[in-house]
Amino acid sequence: MAPQAPTIREAHKDSTAERIAEQNKRCQNLSQNSVFRRVICAHKQCDLKSYQQRCLDANIEQWDQALRGCTFSTKFVRLTQEHAQALIAAYKRHEIGEDPHPAAGTSDNLLLTNLEAELQSVIESYDHQGVGVFVKTSCRSAKDAAPALEKFQDVFEQSLDSLKKEQGSEAMMDSIRSTQTIWDIDTNNRIIALMQAGLEMLRYRSATDVLDSMLRSERVMQDMRLALCHNDRFLEHLAVRPWVNIDVDMEFRGFVCNNHLNAVSQYNHLAYFPRLVSMKHELQHRIQQYFYSDIQERLAPLYDRYVVDFAVTGQHHDQIWVIEINPYLETTDACLFSWTLDRSILENGANVGNSGNQAPRSFEFRISEKIERSAAALLSPVWRKACGLADKSPSE
Repeated sequence: MAPQAPTIREAHKDSTAERIAEQNKRCQNLSQNSVFRRVICAHKQCDLKSYQQRCLDANIEQWDQALRGCTFSTKFVRLTQEHAQALIAAYKRHEIGEDPHPAAGTSDNLLLTNLEAELQSVIESYDHQGVGVFVKTSCRSAKDAAPALEKFQDVFEQSLDSLKKEQGSEAMMDSIRSTQTIWDIDTNNRIIALMQAGLEMLRYRSATDVLDSMLRSERVMQDMRLALCHNDRFLEHLAVRPWVNIDVDMEFRGFVCNNHLNAVSQYNHLAYFPRLVSMKHELQHRIQQYFYSDIQERLAPLYDRYVVDFAVTGQHHDQIWVIEINPYLETTDACLFSWTLDRSILENGANVGNSGNQAPRSFEFRISEKIERSAAALLSPVWRKACGLADKSPSE
């Protein structure tokens, strides 16, 4: 088999590595001079503070009121700095293989027990029919904890079986096989099932389930640490929302610069979803129209650049919601775009002579239009193992 040409992501990875190596070499030379050493340290400290402030600026408390009616109804449970410290300590225990729950009789145990009781009351006020709720911190969800949860593997296997049954017809399989190998199809199915199972792990039916996830989440731990670095603006909550069914192919990430929506990508970008190909133009039009009619003016007083996640729901895919706002930073996943290679698209799409609330002509909408063989390699080792791809390769 002839070697495949490197993908855009691979090329980007290579160029990034070269650039980092070159930058490190320059920094090494400069650091030999004590004056430069002090300047570099001060610059890094300034950059870090700016980065942290921009992350906090995107927390749900900052934009929830502005998007009432456009985002999901939310109730808040206040987190104190002591709660934050207890969550950090719990993750440290989990990280070394211990039970993350604090020992009975400790102050952390009392704190989290009281938090659980308060959270359970809020969950019950939303979840009258046992459908479940979604809970996140002010910044992010605990989705990285999913593989560590006891029921994850069963949910994954159920999702994978359902996908295989949906593709059971000979006509469909013949169509897929004409362009993809069995290995490609199986890998794509496993990645989709992984996404579905991961999403299902975020459906909580009790406060106990919520804390079981939160205590095992590195994302939650990182966000608590960041919040504690800024005592002057510490404002953290658990955000509780009613559960809304969202298909994993119907989440999209938009990039807004100068208050214009310049680009949108399929959110779960490692998987290929056939129906997105046929729906691409319809979805592009609906998302653009929704942003300019309902979102742009509401957020303009708060931000001039941000990353926004959309959910398309409803039987006819005619309801669009804002899931959350993310900071316009390179640490925010660009999905099918590259912060380096596509910067002109992400930032300058509006500068083509349009004015007012008209959608920019250079808007770009990206979806995965075929199965990417390199997709599995982009999963972290934990997630590859969780979906059974850790020891598989295309040659098998």
